[in-house]
Amino acid sequence: MSPAAAGEPLWSASSIVPDTARGYHILKIDGYSLTKATPTGECLDSQPFTLGGHRWYIRYYPVWRYPSNTTAMG
Repeated sequence: MSPAAAGEPLWSASSIVPDTARGYHILKIDGYSLTKATPTGECLDSQPFTLGGHRWYIRYYPVWRYPSNTTAMG
């Protein structure tokens, strides 16, 4: 007789073991002062790059207003 048929609970388990990727990406902003003309809340995206087997991009918000009750790191 199977455990399920005998009224015994079935158990299953799994785990996630992250693999550490090390690397870096240098983002250079040419004409930084010109980015301040970007409308509030709009972003500029970097070109995609690959690191650790994943595709990434950096989303940069040059002009952003946080509500007064919000804290943020820059």
